[in-house]
Parts: sequence; C-alpha cells; structure tokens
Amino acid sequence: MRRSIIGTAAAALTTLALLVGTEPAAHASRAAHGDGPVVTGTYSTGADHAWQPLPSVRMGDGSNAATDATVVADPSAIRQKYSGIGFSLDETSVSNLWMLTPAERDRAVRLLVDPATGAGLDRFRVTIGSPDVIEHLPFWSEDDLPPGVTEDFGLKYFSIQRDIDLHIIDTIKLIQHYNPKATFFASAWSAPAWMKTNNRFTGEVALKPGSTTDYYQVGKLRDDCIDVFARYYAKFVQAYARHGIRIDALTLLNEPGMDVVYPAMDISVAQQQKLALAMKSRFHAARLDTQLYVHDFNFWDWHNPTAPRPRTTTASSTTPPTAR
Repeated sequence: MRRSIIGTAAAALTTLALLVGTEPAAHASRAAHGDGPVVTGTYSTGADHAWQPLPSVRMGDGSNAATDATVVADPSAIRQKYSGIGFSLDETSVSNLWMLTPAERDRAVRLLVDPATGAGLDRFRVTIGSPDVIEHLPFWSEDDLPPGVTEDFGLKYFSIQRDIDLHIIDTIKLIQHYNPKATFFASAWSAPAWMKTNNRFTGEVALKPGSTTDYYQVGKLRDDCIDVFARYYAKFVQAYARHGIRIDALTLLNEPGMDVVYPAMDISVAQQQKLALAMKSRFHAARLDTQLYVHDFNFWDWHNPTAPRPRTTTASSTTPPTAR
C-alpha cells in the first residue's frame, strides 16, 4: 500500500460515498417542459468544506420509459496501480484471533486471505511496538529499558520478543500459509521513550500557548536520536526477516504530531527529512531494499494548505536492491 495510492483511493471512495450514500442525497426532479428527469446531487471534499452542487444530468426523453445508464470499464486502460488490499495487524485484532480455537482461527484467516476460497486480502501493516489499539497493557516499544538504564544508543536491549509472545509473528505465519503472496509493511506510532524529549512512549498533550482549544504533542524526537531511530527501524526489518517475514516498506511514522495520549510523537519536517536520509544510509549499509513511505496521515489533511505536516503525497526512497 503506497501512501499516494491509499490517499487517492480514499479520495475516490470518499467522493463516491458522498455522491451515493450521504446526505444531502441525490434526487430526481421532473423538468418543466416535459423532458426527462434531471438528476442532481451535491458533494463535499471534507468536513471543513461546504456542500457544492454537482452538474445536472438529464435522463431519458420525457416519455416516462425506463432509462438505462451504461458504465463502461476499460481493463486495457491502466489508471492506477496498487500493491494490495488488507488491514493492520494490531495487537487487539491478533488477540481476538487467538481467543478462537485453532480450527476457528484457521478458518477465519483462510476466509480473509486465501485467494481461491476467501477474500484474498494480501497487504498488511505490522506495527513497530504498540499502536493505539492494544489488548494487553502496558504499551511497549521494541527497545524498552530495564530500571537504571536511561539510554541505549547501541540498541543492546532491542527485542521483538513481545511480538512473539503476543502471537503477532504466529498470525503473520498463518497469513503466509493461506496466501503465500501476501506482503507486509510496517509503521511505528512512536520512537522508544528514551529517544524522545519527554522520555514517554505514550503521547502527552498540552494546550498551545495562548489557545484554549488547540493542543499539541509534547513528546518530540530528540535531534541526537535521529540516527539511532533509523538503526532501530533497520533492526526491526532484520528481526522479522529472521522469522521468514519480509517487511518491504516502512512509513516514516504513523500520524506524526497527532495530539493524542496513546503512543504518538511529534517530528518536525526538518527532522523527517534527516530521518529519511539516515534510514536510506542505514538500510543501504545493511543491504536492505526496504522502501520508505511518507505522509502517513489521514485523508482530511491532504487538502489543508496550512497543515503543519508535509503535504507531499507521492514520495519513495528506495535503496538499490543489492540483497534480500
């Protein structure tokens, strides 16, 4: 799932929903001079934008006969490519699967991913540490420190053991069993606590100075931790590869700067640029051909010219495929 593709697909699907399934609904009215009915409708590009009228379309010849509308799909004309359709493997969804019996779990996964006997879903997002939705507290990163240790620039304490214990790895292996062509990318909601200015893995929000309604994310990536955060990402990809799971892409960070209290982190545009370059260097050194997706954010943000986050929706940084 490339971010640009998801953004465009979301735009298309949202527009479609607005046209056919959302109030104010489209309606038909009889024209004044006995011609066919005029079909009108409205649309909006987001919550901050007023509903606008669509161009009117006249249907039929006024004879009250049934009117056919033909939609032509030309499979020879490639409009847009996408890498797959699927869902996030957050810890809550995995936990629910593992509350089932083995037979029920196998059947559920098969129905979701088997390309012959199921839905054929084939693109999945893996979370790097805790996302916002988990079943088992506490939230965790892949480099939590023991008492008395304050930093880990050598990533001595890096581990995906929690991913193993919570059956995330097992679930991915089950997906691979029923759909060998399934692919995976990954996102972190936050850097480990010790890499952040407030030393907290979870989010911390505060009112913006002078405001009574606008909040900001207090925890920011430390400037001196940009390179180690890039190495953290590389170690995650390598750790999953040792379990037979290829992570073919990472997003720079899930929803950077989101003002929430679940795992989250602010990362400035300048830091994002430096992190992307550090990741490219570190991944190349590790002989990883992992892609990097940017602007991992929500659909409503793309059209906002004053958004503090980068509006780039089409970007990828890929190191040469020297080794798998």
